[in-house]
Amino acid sequence: MITVILDSAQAAFMHVGILLTTVLVAVSILNYLTKGSWVQKIEQTKKVQPLFASALGGSPGDGTTMMLVPLYARGHLSFGSMIATYLNTTGDSSFVVMAASLPLFIFLFTIKFLIGTISAYILDFLGIGKKIWQADYQAVMTKTPSHEEVEDAEHETELTRSERFFGQNPTKRPEHIGHFEGDEFDVILHHQENETSTEKFALLHSVLYLVYWGFIIFSLLLNIPVIDFSVFRSIGIDVTAIAPLFSVVAILYCVGYTIIAQKIWSDNNHEEEESRMLNLRELFIHNAEKAASLISKIFLAYVFFNGIVALIGEATIAQYFAQAGIASIFLAVVIAMIPGCGPQVAFATLTFGSGGLIPLSALIANQVAQLGDSAFVGLSLARRSTTVAIILNAAIGLVVGLIAYFIGI
Repeated sequence: MITVILDSAQAAFMHVGILLTTVLVAVSILNYLTKGSWVQKIEQTKKVQPLFASALGGSPGDGTTMMLVPLYARGHLSFGSMIATYLNTTGDSSFVVMAASLPLFIFLFTIKFLIGTISAYILDFLGIGKKIWQADYQAVMTKTPSHEEVEDAEHETELTRSERFFGQNPTKRPEHIGHFEGDEFDVILHHQENETSTEKFALLHSVLYLVYWGFIIFSLLLNIPVIDFSVFRSIGIDVTAIAPLFSVVAILYCVGYTIIAQKIWSDNNHEEEESRMLNLRELFIHNAEKAASLISKIFLAYVFFNGIVALIGEATIAQYFAQAGIASIFLAVVIAMIPGCGPQVAFATLTFGSGGLIPLSALIANQVAQLGDSAFVGLSLARRSTTVAIILNAAIGLVVGLIAYFIGI
């Protein structure tokens, strides 16, 4: 069991974790440089909205999808374009896919982009979705408390913490992407979260994320082959030999960090995605939380699968999946319908970690069918539309997965 934990920790942090974190930061920096300007552009390009929405939805992670959901809820994005965004979203599990197989990621993006774009134009041409959007919009207008009521309740918490730790003027309101300060969507997305204590807020925004980046930097040094560690060997210290133990310590930190940041189920939300696009410091803070959460789930998935292999043997597992056949596709789609990225990250990790025992067609079905964390934002702002998207994604994911299965993928 110790060997399973050591191997799983090293694979999760030293291999997948480093690449995952690197890709995550690269994508976040691109979004930061644009400052969400693509949101305004897509709002102004009605005729090609489905095309842009589908392409943006397919970017790694689901941050762009989270920014487009408020745009749709406000009526500035067509129903077809919203469906296209959801159909091309693969959530945080896309980072796992990219780390394991970039060609597969490109293949999935292409397939989902074509399906999403074509579906969007058909839906908009037929006028399907207008009544669904109207019902969602009316629900937001009638059930949302006034912004003034929320302001009174939060003045001594969120703004005071912001002023204390960042020196910000509490009267200066932050800008938003996809909606405006003080509108109904702002109340839902930014003023109904459970308040974080001042102490935890300070800890998350000062110490914890710096320690995480310290782990990443040291792990990068261990993985760079050109660095000469012979000076340490001469005094009896084998730096490369500490990699397994270092990985365990790093994983334990990631798990603890995830619990403190309350990222056990959902990796991110609209407010955090927005802050990462608008503030460079917040980018590194929330990317550390997000990466630590993903690495923790990847580690648990590795431990689960490697532990099963150690207990019952690889041949038994291979026989099980061989007998499961088409059932594995249906199971993958059912998992994809669960809101959040956690189950999808675990499934992608298990697929690649199984060495081919879990059919790739099942992963393809799961990737096509899922909505990731963006489902939480969608269910908050446009419950009916998001429910339709979940069902439609599942149906298309099932069809694509079955096709892949029957052609031998």
